[in-house]
Amino acid sequence: MIKKLNIKRMIKEMTLKDKAKLLFADSNHKYETKGEKRLLTPEEEEAIVEDCHKKHQIGELNELVMLSNLTTFAIADVHINMLNFELVMSRINTWVTIIALKGRSNDTIDKILAAVDGEKSKDARYFAKKIEEEREDVEDSFSLFCMPGSKYKGQKETLVAEPNLLIQKMFVRAIDAYKRLKATLYVVDYISEKGGMNFVCKIDQEIIDEANKLLGGFFTLEEGFLGILYVYRESLKVDLIKKKNFTEPRFFELLTDQEKVLQLTDEERGKAEEKVDKHIERGAYPTT
Repeated sequence: MIKKLNIKRMIKEMTLKDKAKLLFADSNHKYETKGEKRLLTPEEEEAIVEDCHKKHQIGELNELVMLSNLTTFAIADVHINMLNFELVMSRINTWVTIIALKGRSNDTIDKILAAVDGEKSKDARYFAKKIEEEREDVEDSFSLFCMPGSKYKGQKETLVAEPNLLIQKMFVRAIDAYKRLKATLYVVDYISEKGGMNFVCKIDQEIIDEANKLLGGFFTLEEGFLGILYVYRESLKVDLIKKKNFTEPRFFELLTDQEKVLQLTDEERGKAEEKVDKHIERGAYPTT
C-alpha cells in the first residue's frame, strides 16, 4: 500500500527551489487537466507559502513565479512564430509546385503549337502567336532560373543566370522566420537558465518539441520542395549559375553555408536575453 506523503512535514527540510517546483507542478497539472485535478491540496499549498514567509523566502519565490509566468508568454511567442514559419514555407511550396506545373504545361503547349504550325487558318495562326507571347511574358517568373538578359518587374537586367528571383526572396523570408522562431526558443532556455530550473510544463514541452522538429526539417534538402536548394547547389558546382552577386546575397549564403546562415548571431542572442532582462525589471513581457 502506497502511503500519502506528508507535504507539511517535508517542506521544512526543502530548499526554496524544491518548494517552487512543487507549486509549479501543481499549477501545471491543473492546467493540463483543465482544472479537474491537483497535486497539492489547498492546505498544502498554503503551508508551502507560509513556510517561505517564515524563512523570508517570499521575495525569491515571487521572482521564480514571475519567471514561470514569463515562460508561459514565451511559449505563446514560440507558437505564433511556428505558425508564421509554416506559412512562409507553405508559400515556397506553392510557388515551387507552380513552377513544376508550368514545366509540364510547356510540354503540352509545344505539342499544340506543333499541331497548329501546319494550319493555314488565320485564327489558328493568331492563336499560336498569342500563346507564344503569353509564355514569354511569364517565362522568367515561373522558371527555376533567371536567364541572361531576362528582366523582372523592378529588377535590373541580369547578365548571368541565377536562381529565380522570387524564390530567392521567399527563402530570405524563410530565413528570417526561421531565426525568429529559433530566437523565441532561445528565450525559453534563457529564462530557465536565469531561474536555475525548468519552468516548461508537459503541454508546452510538446510545443517546443514540435518547433524544434519544424526547424530541423529545414535541413532536409533531399525531400519535398526543399529539394530545390539541392538543385541550385548542384548547379553552382557545375557553373550553371553565377557564384556571386545574387540579387539576394543571403540566398547565396544559404546555398553555400546553410548552417552558418541559420545560426543565431551573438547580437541576436543578446537581444533575446535583453528581452527577458527587461521583463524582470519592468514586469511586462515584450512580445515579438
